[in-house]
Amino acid sequence: MRHDTHISSEPEVVEQAGMDLRVLHSCHSTWYFDPARLRFQRVPHGLDAAPEGEWAPYHRLEVDTSGSFMLTLNEEDTRILRSWVHTEPCPHCRMGERTEELKLAARH
Repeated sequence: MRHDTHISSEPEVVEQAGMDLRVLHSCHSTWYFDPARLRFQRVPHGLDAAPEGEWAPYHRLEVDTSGSFMLTLNEEDTRILRSWVHTEPCPHCRMGERTEELKLAARH
């Protein structure tokens, strides 16, 4: 997997409230990443993102050329969110897939 890449190009870069954010659009949400502070917001479609809103920390973002992306939430790589970049037509929307957190055993 390559870091911070998008299925067709780099993630969209937007300036919001003085921050350079990376943006990915999944089937159900818009994901805002603040790589300078290693934090993110996941905003369900239909809601407005607020840069002063609640941010969650992350450890690493990886986006595959297939369109899947993985967000590792901790250094131990035991808490992971995985989703897909939305495309048209979208096979993931048709299958009703949802983003869920995966909890893995700690590496020793």
